[in-house]
Amino acid sequence: MSWIDWGLLIVRVVIVFFALMIAVLLYIWMERKVIADMQTRVGPMRAGPRGVLITLADGIKLFFKEGIRPSQADPWVYRLAPMFAIIPGFLAFAIVPFGPSVHIFGRTVGMQLTDLPIGILWVLAMTSSREGWGMIVTEAAACGTPAVVTRVPGFVDAVVEGETGLLGDTRDDLASGLESVLTDAALRARLGERAREHASRYTWEATARGTLEVLAQAAVRRRSRQ
Repeated sequence: MSWIDWGLLIVRVVIVFFALMIAVLLYIWMERKVIADMQTRVGPMRAGPRGVLITLADGIKLFFKEGIRPSQADPWVYRLAPMFAIIPGFLAFAIVPFGPSVHIFGRTVGMQLTDLPIGILWVLAMTSSREGWGMIVTEAAACGTPAVVTRVPGFVDAVVEGETGLLGDTRDDLASGLESVLTDAALRARLGERAREHASRYTWEATARGTLEVLAQAAVRRRSRQ
């Protein structure tokens, strides 16, 4: 790549970055306006025309707030975690075309950062990497699809090893598990059936019932201390 190609790539990165920042600003403003209307309020009105700059004002306020770090937190992880959390969100838009290709400096430049042949898989991978718990695995289980996933905290909570799916520590473990599920119809059917049963525990009714039980237990403990 010549310096012109690198320059065009940097320009596209900057455009996508600021486009996403402006989009987030507008999304949050619209959300606050809609919620305010549902509650018979006017919502943000003072920062900018009809309060459209309220998110920018909040960002500036947070930027100048005092930085606090828990005493037991790892300083590097504590600082890098927010950056790692936002990176997948930007990468998901790397393959989105924002318009037709244009000709600049004798080059055909696509209105996207890169044109991957696996675009939809890239978007799914980037958006699913933001899950803090195995929600995607549970959604697949509700459809009777057994999961073959890495042994990380979120997935360990959502998958029962050998019953609703398979867990692996290495790439070879995952490859072996995928091969077993794809080639063994009986194993696939057994895991899928148990996965559906396991996912049924996470319905809205079950969640509400569990929440009420926890609140009732907390109330009993509080009364016993009085």
